Amino acid sequence: MAKRLPTMTDRKRRKTDEDILNNLAFKKAMEKAGLTGAREARKIDKVQSAANLAIAETIPDWLDWRAEGDAFSSDDFFVEIALIATPGNRSRIMKHAMITDEALEAIESQVAEWKDEADRERTRQSAKPLSPEADPVD
Repeated sequence: MAKRLPTMTDRKRRKTDEDILNNLAFKKAMEKAGLTGAREARKIDKVQSAANLAIAETIPDWLDWRAEGDAFSSDDFFVEIALIATPGNRSRIMKHAMITDEALEAIESQVAEWKDEADRERTRQSAKPLSPEADPVD
């Protein structure tokens, strides 16, 4: 009697990517990995939030300490913070009780300089010719 070759139905079927993705154990493992990642991200966020809060709570004491020794350093702090802040926060920072008139002047002059630069750039952009043929030849 002749041996017959095994057919596809006789052989164990290979698992496809779809079979793996539909596997309940695989789904549970992926869900667990996602939950673990989310939990770790929350832990990191909590640590960073606590660090930010600690810094925010310490800044007034640091400002008092700097004002005792060198007001110039406190002025630098206020100027730098105000210049990187949004316009709304900048106006709030400028109302701080410890900010000096020199710091206010420095902030206002820098903001005015930025506005002048923006106006010059807008003027330069509006004065540009629209077509390359309109450019004067040097």
